[in-house]
Amino acid sequence: ITTRILTFSIFWRRNEMEQCSYIQPEAMEGANLQPIREIIEAGMRGEKKKIAALGASVSKGEAVKKGNAFLNKMEQKWESYFPGSTVPEFINASVSGTFSANALFAMDELLQKKPDLVFLDYSVNDPGQYYLQEAFEGLVHHFLENGTYVCVLLFCNQNGNCTRGAMTRIAHYYHIPLLDIGSVVMENIRENRFLWQDYASDYVHPRIEGHEFIADNIMHCFQYAMEKEETNSYIIPENPCFDGSFWKLEKLENLSYDDDQVFTVDKYCSVVVAEYFQTAQENDCKVEILVDGEVKECVELHWEFAWDNRLVRMIFVEPKADWHTIEIRPAGGKQNDQELLKQFDIKLGIGCLLED
Repeated sequence: ITTRILTFSIFWRRNEMEQCSYIQPEAMEGANLQPIREIIEAGMRGEKKKIAALGASVSKGEAVKKGNAFLNKMEQKWESYFPGSTVPEFINASVSGTFSANALFAMDELLQKKPDLVFLDYSVNDPGQYYLQEAFEGLVHHFLENGTYVCVLLFCNQNGNCTRGAMTRIAHYYHIPLLDIGSVVMENIRENRFLWQDYASDYVHPRIEGHEFIADNIMHCFQYAMEKEETNSYIIPENPCFDGSFWKLEKLENLSYDDDQVFTVDKYCSVVVAEYFQTAQENDCKVEILVDGEVKECVELHWEFAWDNRLVRMIFVEPKADWHTIEIRPAGGKQNDQELLKQFDIKLGIGCLLED
């Protein structure tokens, strides 16, 4: 095993096509590949397009040095796959430890950079709750509606697990590419082409060779997009795959509190999520979030295992939309330090079922 691991990178470079299995073209059937083809053809004309990734630690490249994530590898490999094509600008907006619901608050900042294509990667982090599948569909719809094409990436942990069901259903419904990298990794392991530790440095995060493998899978699929006869422009479905709760997301940011540090708003909604900052630095800043006078969550600025990251919580979900009063107030009636409350930076995402 030791010898195999030590020689793996050499094996990978020399025997890539012969030894490893990759995503097969039939996995792309049903997806509209014309937008990908247009990006590559634009590069052939000398135009510089933009390709982005919005996801969690795998896309960020958590276990490798900066510049070695699969997006960087795609940039390095572009000319070898598409000679003469202008290399796109690659934008990595991924943040470790995040969920689809976090991305609802980050997507507009990425959209300001006008990417032509975005890879969405939340299959390992999203545990499958209703509000997260709604959040993921909201992400897909929002990008498509704003002119950015979407490709869904599925990774997995060392047991081969991830949130495949909802994301696969969403990708197929929207006729967008779904690249199940995780399944291909596990297939190669079952067929003794390589080991999990050849691909990843821990239970989920790819090592450099793993990012090479991810990049090559994506580039092979891009090549197939160029080969496939596709002339139809992409059309966004008129109705949602699920409930469409975040098709028309309203974000409440930079909240204004009264003298008692209370924020109150009335909204017609069916689901509410909160995103907030958390730090390991000790403090006693905490708030309660209420809906119609009932405490739904108590969240704290301090957590000993935090790494100055943003968390997301589902606050409220109902099967039918109605008017609700949402309130944020100091927990236990004790007012918080104003600077700490500002650092907390609580944001609300308001969703509403699409009704006939």
